[in-house]
Amino acid sequence: MARINIFGDFKANQVKHLNLSAELVYLLNTSDINMANLEAPIQSDGSPIRKSGPHICQDQDAPEWLESRGFNAISLANNHTMDFGEDGLRATVSAFKKATVMGAGSWNEAYQLHRFSTKDGLTIGVISCTHCEFGTLTDKQYAIENEQSGCAWSLSTDIVKNIEGGG
Repeated sequence: MARINIFGDFKANQVKHLNLSAELVYLLNTSDINMANLEAPIQSDGSPIRKSGPHICQDQDAPEWLESRGFNAISLANNHTMDFGEDGLRATVSAFKKATVMGAGSWNEAYQLHRFSTKDGLTIGVISCTHCEFGTLTDKQYAIENEQSGCAWSLSTDIVKNIEGGG
């Protein structure tokens, strides 16, 4: 039977201080898919964007920490992903070596349908998206013409098209 865990937001200033319970380690180690939302980009040379509200980032080692504990699907579709602009986004995406990163990037990257296969042969499709906020890609033509990066918007017609068309 397929085992899939979908966790909420992950944000850590210093991952070296984090510990997981034995029960959670077992759950992560015995599951096919372990997904989390990376609530902030990693610390990088990116500059803060203009926005109201806080700009947050997290430990540069967060991607390796997550991957080494079995997280293999990472959503970046949230209101803080673009806090440090495209440089912050690219640094965060490139810091992941094994996990599938989804929900942010260019228009086509952000809206891409990702497929995951389980040990028992089940294939699951996932599109990661968020509400309309800072850094959300809402205008396809503008985003593509201007090579804009951002997050997938949950109300975009591309979400339905990609699901119906298989991505």
